[in-house]
Amino acid sequence: MLHYIGVGGFPLPPPGLVPPPGCVPPPIPPVALPIVVTVLTATQPVFAGGRIVNGNKLAKIGVEAAELQQQKINRDLLLSTEESYWTVILLQEKLKTVRQVQALLDTLYRDVNGAYSAGLVIQNDVLKVTLKQNELSSTLMKLENGIRLSKMALCQIIGLNYSDNITLIDSITTESISPMIYFKPTETAVTNRVEKQLLDIKVKSEELQHKMILGEALPQVMVGASYSYNNLWLDQNSFNGLVFAVVQVPLTDWWKTGHNLKKQKIKWQIADNERRDLTEKMNLQTQQIWNELEETYKQIDLANATVENASQNLKVATQNYQAGLIPLSDLLEAQTLYRQAVDQQSEELITYQIKLNKYQQLTK
Repeated sequence: MLHYIGVGGFPLPPPGLVPPPGCVPPPIPPVALPIVVTVLTATQPVFAGGRIVNGNKLAKIGVEAAELQQQKINRDLLLSTEESYWTVILLQEKLKTVRQVQALLDTLYRDVNGAYSAGLVIQNDVLKVTLKQNELSSTLMKLENGIRLSKMALCQIIGLNYSDNITLIDSITTESISPMIYFKPTETAVTNRVEKQLLDIKVKSEELQHKMILGEALPQVMVGASYSYNNLWLDQNSFNGLVFAVVQVPLTDWWKTGHNLKKQKIKWQIADNERRDLTEKMNLQTQQIWNELEETYKQIDLANATVENASQNLKVATQNYQAGLIPLSDLLEAQTLYRQAVDQQSEELITYQIKLNKYQQLTK
């Protein structure tokens, strides 16, 4: 026998019979239906008030500015290296001169000391030579220390470990090439300078920033496409596609945009004024370097003539002293004048070389 159990303990009647009053049939369980909806949308700006084009230009000149800045760093580093290098050469030339005069004094000391032993001169003459020797020894020690420190500075600039064995074999010559073969018109030289190009980029950057802000107030146009897929009922797939265009006209924040435009225009004008001011200063700087270069070149001729006269004077003074025609003090003075003349000559030659290097770097 089959029994039907109803809800709440009430039996269900056999099939075909009407259930008695109070008997509730069981609920029908829900049916789960799969629902799938996928929507893909892509948009592409076509016109954004010029901000896309100007943004690309800003990125390009940013890269250019970084490259120019690196060129300036390399140029300044090269100038520092050249100056340190020629400073070492100058000190080495002075050291040569001191040693040359020191050799003359050593010879003179032997002669004077011999004459004193023979009773031909007084002890005071010997003391004069000794004092001069001590003075040169002190100068020699200072020059050696200066050369060591200058070499350390040079090694630090070029990234080389310092060693006492490092030797600069270069030397200066009394003949220098005329600076006229390196001359360039001032305006042309300044136009090609890295600093001038950086100023031009700054002005251009401020101009593009002004255009970027202006673009915020202009209409914007975008195109796009949308694709959708859905499956809502009994595995029935549905596909839909849509192509659209959007035009946006900014109507709010016009006051704010106008205020920003005024601020940016002021920055643009400031950058342009700064460019004009610094360009004029660079013109003056270039002309000043050229004037100094010409002056130094002329000073070299005077220094060469002074060395020639001092050398001849020392030769005559040595002969006259040996002949007993002049006192020892005159000979010592002639040696001092000779050393000073040679030192001045070396300084003019090195100064010319440093200024020439600077002029070439700033006008190439």
